[in-house]
Amino acid sequence: MHRVAIVALLVVASDSAFTHPVTRWTREKVVGLRFYLVDPVRVESYWCTKDGFVAVEIGTHKAITPPLWYWKIHDGRLQLSDEDSITEEFTLLKMDDGSLTVRRRSGAIASFRYRFEHQKT
Repeated sequence: MHRVAIVALLVVASDSAFTHPVTRWTREKVVGLRFYLVDPVRVESYWCTKDGFVAVEIGTHKAITPPLWYWKIHDGRLQLSDEDSITEEFTLLKMDDGSLTVRRRSGAIASFRYRFEHQKT
């Protein structure tokens, strides 16, 4: 009986490991990435350049602020910062078929639409 319980535990543990792979940001996933928040009220868009800049639009449909930030990948998380501090951090949860799901620094889950726009050299 003890062996059956151990085998069942190993099957459950290995199954959960395969169904929930760890997804991490890489430079290839970020350079040229342009993503837009899916929200009826808030406007958020980000465009990550190969030089480490992030063109940002944040606000509502009535008022938008366009700051220019910087991006870097730290411990597999995408960090966005102004010159002084990290302003947002995204942990990648899912990225496929033009849909991007992230966990914000606050812990909230956010959904974005995305596409790649490469800079002309």
